Amino acid sequence: GIGTTSPFAPLSVNGNAFIGGNLTVNGLTATTSISAPYFTATNALATSTFAGGFQVAGTSGLTVLQNGNVGIGTTIPGYPLDFQQEIFTSMHLAVGMSICARRVTLRP
Repeated sequence: GIGTTSPFAPLSVNGNAFIGGNLTVNGLTATTSISAPYFTATNALATSTFAGGFQVAGTSGLTVLQNGNVGIGTTIPGYPLDFQQEIFTSMHLAVGMSICARRVTLRP
């Protein structure tokens, strides 16, 4: 143990640590939060589980809740796909059922 008299694993560090190179792990369990500028999956089959949900770019970005709801521009999406901003598509927009909106603008 480093900084502890009661290590709970073969290498236990109590306090901050700095690694100047790469860190490769087979599994990772965080007891609090993990913060990084970005996370990269190096395998197309890689999966990640975020128990409390997932958020990108803070409150105005992308939010994925644990129940599967996805929000753009909202941190509390109430629907499977919840936009709180304008939507633009240069191709087709297909709607299988009905549209409920405050305003719809159609341009040629």
